[in-house]
Amino acid sequence: MSRKNQELNASQTTLDAMIMDGTTMKSGSVAAIRRIKNAIGVARAVLEHTTHTMLAGDFATDFALCNGFVTENLTTLDSAASCAEWKAGNCQPNYRINVTPDPASSCGPYTPISLNSSSEEYASKLRGRESPEGHDTISMIALHGSGTMAAGTSTNGASRKVPGRVGDGPITGSGSYVDGDVGGCGATGDGDIMMRFCE
Repeated sequence: MSRKNQELNASQTTLDAMIMDGTTMKSGSVAAIRRIKNAIGVARAVLEHTTHTMLAGDFATDFALCNGFVTENLTTLDSAASCAEWKAGNCQPNYRINVTPDPASSCGPYTPISLNSSSEEYASKLRGRESPEGHDTISMIALHGSGTMAAGTSTNGASRKVPGRVGDGPITGSGSYVDGDVGGCGATGDGDIMMRFCE
């Protein structure tokens, strides 16, 4: 991918969302959807109008358009300024590891560093990630007067994420979950870590 395409993808907002019905246990979700503001509405359309659980990427956007949603520019003046500031600061912080050039001081484009070696050498080459920036995940459990329950999660994910990254938000049982006979729960935080332990 060219540097220009990497920068274009890095500056586009993508949204993830999931909604679950606590009576039928059916859920619908979308991941990495672009140019559609009401991502949880599209997730509900997946739940109500397909037998699938998740749609992702530009095909999820196409599905949204076929279901009456409209595209719009999700970039705000603040988000554009923040992105420009990030790029001017050598793309710091970012989520790249085990790549060259050094992601601690460069915007790339990146090439993977070979980690083919003994297990001890491999473990010594793996680098962790610095503390991530905040996020905007919302996870809710709703109880209707009739006693029915639903759960939903909506997010644009981690700031400065690698284009294409999907966290726990749209994953049923990770971002949120509901069973109308028992209750519901939702989680926010570092979705990449939570998916390792909470599904």
